[in-house]
Amino acid sequence: MNKITPISYLFLPIIFSLCFGCNKDDSSKVNTVINNVGSRIDITTMNNGDERTYIIYIPSTYNPEKEHPLVFQLHGGSGNGEKFYNISGWNDIAEENGLIIVYPTSFAYDMKNNGCGNNRVTHWNNYNLPSEVCNVNDLRDETNFLNQVINEVKASYTIDESRIYMAGFSRGSGMVNRLGIELSNKITAVGGLAGFLPGDTIYTPQRKLPIHIMLGTLDEKIASQTIFNTEIPFDLDEMLDDPGLKDILKTYIASYNLDPNYTLIHSSASGRTYRFEGNSGAPENVMLFSLLKDVTHVFPNPPIEAGAADIFWKFFQQYSL
Repeated sequence: MNKITPISYLFLPIIFSLCFGCNKDDSSKVNTVINNVGSRIDITTMNNGDERTYIIYIPSTYNPEKEHPLVFQLHGGSGNGEKFYNISGWNDIAEENGLIIVYPTSFAYDMKNNGCGNNRVTHWNNYNLPSEVCNVNDLRDETNFLNQVINEVKASYTIDESRIYMAGFSRGSGMVNRLGIELSNKITAVGGLAGFLPGDTIYTPQRKLPIHIMLGTLDEKIASQTIFNTEIPFDLDEMLDDPGLKDILKTYIASYNLDPNYTLIHSSASGRTYRFEGNSGAPENVMLFSLLKDVTHVFPNPPIEAGAADIFWKFFQQYSL
């Protein structure tokens, strides 16, 4: 059993106020291109003056008389819902388990690292984005947009409102972690790969929901920002030698009131998973952290071994509101 020194209480809580019912949603049209079970549905809607899109996958087993779990998959930076509809593996899981899957596309921003004034690229407005955009006035309320999408899907399909889950990759992982703070009274659980809450910060979630975060040991985008440079250790004790990664974990421990002691609950040649228990004692107040051996900055969906979507669903299905 290991311990991380608890975060200093010198950091003040950051509380984000939301106003979902304040006429921020101005959707007037939902354009269903295809509408049949076992198929893809493309939706165009309006949110706060912007035309936004998302894709829904309805499994062939869909029954309007039965409530179905709802899962969102959020893409990474410069990606879109189309990409993850094709590569994530969620549609197969939907068929096996009767899930409805949503693949939204984020807003496109003028990014500093792309050279201001060049092509705009898609990014989710997670807690890191404000410092990275060329014009902060461009920032969109993606929490509001995704809340609107939940409501639109509920209006058209029979959803089990106690089983709404958010999964994300990279920038999308950072966004689902934001939703775990701001929309946790509506979301059952979140799972993210290669994107996290900012380090050394305390947030105040509406509810201390279950979280599963993952990191590939060969994730070049994250490793390059650490003391390890190219490869993150396949061991949590060793990984925490990096101050930045340690600070990120401190954020989760402080924000979700987790016991800083953790237990290794799974170990294989391809992955290790550690469990953090919440001090509340509530069964849903828990966090899993997984290291994926030799995984780069990708959302893995291998044909034989379980992919990221399989791992997230195994976690999600344990919990309901």
